[in-house]
Amino acid sequence: MQNRMDLGWLMTALLGAIGVAAGCGGNSETADGNAAGGGGTGGHAPATKCTPLSAVPLGGGFQACSEGFRHRPTAETCAPPTSVLRCDPAQSVDVSACATDSDCTARAHGYCGARGAYPGGLNDPCLCKYYCQSDADCSAGTICSCDEPNGGTCVPATCSTDAECSGTFCASARTGCLTPPQYHCFSATDGCSIDADCTPAEYCQFDEVSGKRSCATNGCGGIGRPFLVSGVERLAPHARRRDWLCDGMAPDVELDVDLRQALGRAWTRVALMEHASIAAFARFTLQLLSLGAPAELVERAQRAMTDETRHARLCFALASAYAGHEIGPDCLDVTDALLESTLERVVSTAIREGCAGETLAAAEAREGSLSASDPVIAAALHGIAEDEARHAALAFRFVAWAIEIATPTTRERIAVELERIAEACTAEAPEDDLRLSTHGFVVGEQRKALRARVISDVVVPCARSLAVRARGRYGTFAELT
Repeated sequence: MQNRMDLGWLMTALLGAIGVAAGCGGNSETADGNAAGGGGTGGHAPATKCTPLSAVPLGGGFQACSEGFRHRPTAETCAPPTSVLRCDPAQSVDVSACATDSDCTARAHGYCGARGAYPGGLNDPCLCKYYCQSDADCSAGTICSCDEPNGGTCVPATCSTDAECSGTFCASARTGCLTPPQYHCFSATDGCSIDADCTPAEYCQFDEVSGKRSCATNGCGGIGRPFLVSGVERLAPHARRRDWLCDGMAPDVELDVDLRQALGRAWTRVALMEHASIAAFARFTLQLLSLGAPAELVERAQRAMTDETRHARLCFALASAYAGHEIGPDCLDVTDALLESTLERVVSTAIREGCAGETLAAAEAREGSLSASDPVIAAALHGIAEDEARHAALAFRFVAWAIEIATPTTRERIAVELERIAEACTAEAPEDDLRLSTHGFVVGEQRKALRARVISDVVVPCARSLAVRARGRYGTFAELT
């Protein structure tokens, strides 16, 4: 990439949030000093080493490895969940599915639970829910991944223990940037074993068709904090309406029709992402209140929600100007958005949405502002970049506070999440229409290179600094304020 953007401004924004001067910064080299490289398509020596991250068990025989995967040397029975959100029939709007645990007998370990869309389960419909404690509770081709606080989940697998893997490991593997891990044996026919075998812009993915691991493009990027529900990004559809347009946006639309339409589609996508970011911060604010967070964090979350509303209106105005007709958001599906509000789950979402997603968003908006030929677009993206950098800093600051109040077991799990942050990129990349590169969008090889630099030089080092804090617990949140 020519004229590489200086990332110092972004690093400065995050440094103050986590209170660490050393450890934030660096390069894309791996721990042994070698730069990460592509994994190819086959002939890769399979991983045969797991360095345990902690003696704290994950349950079910699973072990987290510092090499970046989880493996399962033996199959064990996991303890029942410490708490589940049961439904209160007296408060429910619908008890047609169940009223008591005895109504839920389709599988083992059934209970009558609340959907979880509202705090405390009030007004939720009662639904039968099931968890697993051992592989015997799961169907063929799945095993029980039971390191979750609300009970185990059956996940796809072609192995259940290391004993089935001919000297390698039964290890976790992704099938996409956001999909839950599956478990498969490492193989000499794999193109990679772990993410470090790939370039920083890629991750090691399992292809269910070929049955092999290979390096795949990360798919991260885009502007705005992604609104994730159960790990899947949600966006509202777009509609013909003008009440979401800000006034005074007058970009140069003296372009050919095909390019204007492409820009209209691209800005509509960005606008919908910014619109969804409002929901992400609204949820985050409620979660902060439920966790007893300091007022400073709540205030910053509320300001961020106002920022995202302004961004959405600006981007819908740009989309409308290029498309030649008014564009706004339709209804956003928020079903189950508050389903997972334990400290561990809120931190996990903040790492994905904020620490990773918004840091990338800030860098992409800044790069777009530098390459935009239209001063209206350049000014708009410059402002968005500054806001998104503050939002990313808020996410890191929240994680620092969460480490302070977490139990030792939860701190260890937070550390594991932070060390795997390169996987946590969430937003889809914008269209690779190279014509958009002078109109505020970072596309093609330029996007890949920028994203790789931000992940390796900013996101990962800062996250690792917090992971060290989670394990060593130096410094306090009060000292950062």
